[in-house]
Amino acid sequence: MATPQQGGSAVDAEVTHSDGVTTVRLAGEIDTYTVPDLRRAFEKVTTGQKVVVDLRGVTFLDSSGLGAIIGLHRRVVEDGGHLELVCTGMPLQLVRLMSLDQVIDVVPVAC
Repeated sequence: MATPQQGGSAVDAEVTHSDGVTTVRLAGEIDTYTVPDLRRAFEKVTTGQKVVVDLRGVTFLDSSGLGAIIGLHRRVVEDGGHLELVCTGMPLQLVRLMSLDQVIDVVPVAC
């Protein structure tokens, strides 16, 4: 498992809207240092609809990143929307370990 470097690498976040679905594609490391960038990207999300967070490009994910995702999930659900995670590898293992797949719909994909 990769470990983040002090100061962390930037997380890349692309938010797109199409046909009533907002997709957030994430890449890089999501940790204490990069989670503010992640939260800024989540502010662009239209929450009253289906939201897909694509974690396939994420190389590291820690509890602060999971906290940001949980916060987005709460906001989406409160506004009548639905959140779905697309993930593989280490992010998928962490989501399952923390039992988030019991609360948030997870679409596991092959590497």
